[in-house]
Amino acid sequence: MSEESWGRIWQPYIDTAIGAWNRGDKLRADKIVELLIQVMKQGQQYNTVDENLVNGLYTVADHFCVDREYSRAEWIYLKILESQEEILGADDPRALDTLLKLSRVVRACGAGLDSATSDDLPSVR
Repeated sequence: MSEESWGRIWQPYIDTAIGAWNRGDKLRADKIVELLIQVMKQGQQYNTVDENLVNGLYTVADHFCVDREYSRAEWIYLKILESQEEILGADDPRALDTLLKLSRVVRACGAGLDSATSDDLPSVR
């Protein structure tokens, strides 16, 4: 299966989670994200991190950041980081990228809702 095909597997889930969130169905959005996190964690059994799934989860977390739902985004980044560090190691550039995104969310959360700037938020891919 090609990388592009594999990436398309996750896109409907990501779109559904964001769509549910935009419609105000936070419970459904959270359930979909939890499912995707479980799938990512199952990949640990095979010593692999699906970068397409990670990028999709980044997209959802970035969407939460735009809505200033930093705790939800932080949870996603923490779960991604846990998987990446276990499989890739803490010094892998992909794990470091996730750590940078996580630190920006934590800074934004600490900055308060009114004072957070675009520099405090993870870049949207």
